Amino acid sequence: MSLEQSLLLNRYLHRQLGADSLEELGNELAGVPEGADADGRSFFAKRLLSGTHRYADTDAFERYDARIIEIEGRLAHARGGFSLKYFQYLALLYTELYLDALTADPEALAASLNAFRTDDPAFADLADTRASDLRRMAYFMATGSGKTLLMHATLWQVQH
Repeated sequence: MSLEQSLLLNRYLHRQLGADSLEELGNELAGVPEGADADGRSFFAKRLLSGTHRYADTDAFERYDARIIEIEGRLAHARGGFSLKYFQYLALLYTELYLDALTADPEALAASLNAFRTDDPAFADLADTRASDLRRMAYFMATGSGKTLLMHATLWQVQH
């Protein structure tokens, strides 16, 4: 099994968007323009909300998207002409999903991860997740993919 396939939280977050992999979401977002429309909604969000991959809570998704667009604006102000690539957008979206669930009810998030784990034979050997295990997350991204920028963005997300 590859490293990506063995990452429980990664796979769980893909599934929250109705996908099995980042590649599947990447294919969905291929060709979608970066940035936002005149109403301030990202083109990525519009595609994800109208495509085959759906997040159940549309209102929450739109709040997440608004925060990501705000962060993109802050980064663009500092760097000039910056816009998020689809994989950077997804990383920040996953962070929004994770932080929202973690701050709302860490025990419920742990229980949800454990239910997901038991439904997937690939995770049969993993121990139960406890709420205390949920205090760290990491980005698994290629060299040059913008992890340093995402570190700043994640700090803003945590501060929010």
